[in-house]
Amino acid sequence: MILVSNINIKLIIIIFIASIIVIFGGNYLVANYRLNHSLHNDLLALDAVEELEISEMSDDSYELAISLSGGRDLQPLVTKIDQLVINKTGESQQINFNLTTKSKFENEYRQLSFLIYEVIETGEFTKLLESRKDYKTRLSLDALKFDIDKDYIYLSFARDGEYFYKIIERREEEQING
Repeated sequence: MILVSNINIKLIIIIFIASIIVIFGGNYLVANYRLNHSLHNDLLALDAVEELEISEMSDDSYELAISLSGGRDLQPLVTKIDQLVINKTGESQQINFNLTTKSKFENEYRQLSFLIYEVIETGEFTKLLESRKDYKTRLSLDALKFDIDKDYIYLSFARDGEYFYKIIERREEEQING
């Protein structure tokens, strides 16, 4: 009788632990699926998003790899995507943008990069606007645009219906001065 009673208690404990694991694990999976599915659909609904991959890095932290189509105003689009992600997840997440770049634009980007990194080092961001027309003409571009916010410089230019995008991270003031 005591042997049967010990087996019953062990069986009840095992069933209880398994039930708890299934309940909490199922709840986690449903919440994770709901967030990923909802965020995935909302981001793909944006015209400029061509491809999207969401990877969970750690607890409540995600990495998003987003491919964007050409012909878009980059800075407002990135801000819109970031706000959408914050609204869905409750906090900012790591977003990697796969910006389609044409290898034929590498020379143009290289020439512009000297100006951009000089501006980042000196903090003279008005120099971008002053030099824009000159570089646009010199590089035979149809369009050349610089947008700046507190974290990034957004470079976009076009020639013959093909676009080049680049998001360049600005360094913090402490890094520049120290």
